[in-house]
Amino acid sequence: MIVSLRRSVEYVGELGLVGAEAFGAILRLRVHLGDTLTQLREIGVRSLPVVLATILFSAATFAYHLQAIVQNLGMRDTVGGLVGLAIVREVAPVMCAVCVIARCGSAMAAEALKLLTGLGEPLIGTLGYYSSLTGRWEYIPVTGSADTVERLRTEDPPAQVTAAPMVVSVAEVTCIPDDAVLIDVREPDEYANFRIPGAVNRPLGEVLEGTDPPELTTDRPVVIYCAGGVRSARAVAALASRGITGPVSLAGGIDAWLDRQG
Repeated sequence: MIVSLRRSVEYVGELGLVGAEAFGAILRLRVHLGDTLTQLREIGVRSLPVVLATILFSAATFAYHLQAIVQNLGMRDTVGGLVGLAIVREVAPVMCAVCVIARCGSAMAAEALKLLTGLGEPLIGTLGYYSSLTGRWEYIPVTGSADTVERLRTEDPPAQVTAAPMVVSVAEVTCIPDDAVLIDVREPDEYANFRIPGAVNRPLGEVLEGTDPPELTTDRPVVIYCAGGVRSARAVAALASRGITGPVSLAGGIDAWLDRQG
């Protein structure tokens, strides 16, 4: 027991020394860049056998634990199918995605170090892609036209333009006349949830496409409303552009109408 305790203490002490040395090297910035690039390539880019072994052992461990649980549930005959399905649908895709991302990430980190340190030959003007089917990297030279390259170097980047919200000025009312015809230009699901009593549903999309609501052929005042007054204003403007000037928009829409109802 004393020997085992001593070995444990020695092991912990060695780990502490290694950790302290590594931390000190980081603080002193004593990084061997050449060795770092080599390790990135060996550990990341050329690590396919290790990746495959990791997937294999992870899947085997998963299968072992899963079959024990399934057997305890009395479903021994379904162990093989369940384990195979779980590995194919869950474990394998996740592990493959993680491994491919790790390989690509290590290659990108190596390229960044090349540019920072001046070591090696950066893949400038080259597109590299990794094929999981063959386990190999392929490289495609990428070149732009001389005019495009010169324009990118000399011209300022284009300014980002943010589209201004559509503001439409139309005739509005805040109160609905007693004999008014009400047209709801919201979507059918909104209309089905709640509506002003007596209103008919004519979605805004139909009005903008050129369909004139049949309710417009009346001598009564026509009030168009939506949720907040924006879509109804667009509907009134669209109708006015087609020569129909009678309808008005309900300011604030059905939300404001509900507030006024108390």
